[in-house]
Amino acid sequence: MPGHEGNIPQTGWVSHDGNVIIEKQGAYKGNLGLIIYIYIYIYIYIYIYIYIYIYILMTKIITLLRFSSGVMGFMILFGNIVGAAIGLFFVQMGVFMVYGCVVALVLFCALVTIFSIDEEPSDNNEKPPPISCKEIFFGFWEPLKDFDFRWVFITRFLMQQGISTVTG
Repeated sequence: MPGHEGNIPQTGWVSHDGNVIIEKQGAYKGNLGLIIYIYIYIYIYIYIYIYIYIYILMTKIITLLRFSSGVMGFMILFGNIVGAAIGLFFVQMGVFMVYGCVVALVLFCALVTIFSIDEEPSDNNEKPPPISCKEIFFGFWEPLKDFDFRWVFITRFLMQQGISTVTG
């Protein structure tokens, strides 16, 4: 088939007289395995960062808990909008540049959190007792008993379901 190299279509522009001008031969070849690895790697560390941030909120800013939760929800939505805006330039920027923008944004936000929160060192040097599987299971269930957690969980769940519905 003309204009195809294997399963990867060639890209280009169509001039006014109907001739196709090829920009680059095979410009969109890439390593899918590497892209999947980078995606998983980034999201593992994003979720680690999010849980540390939530812990800091729960222990340091009790009086501002609802406000901080709202700010966090806004920032998640803002991150989705910025991600969509970066996605508009995916072809011009390329995969690694897009991931670089995402990493820079997360790193900037992490550094703001790290340098704006004071945390006292712990005096507890004891080794914690071992945790059973039953305690782990009930550890996931206990937060649902708190009104604030249920409210945040339901709003975040509905927001993510809306995003998943729109994006596919």
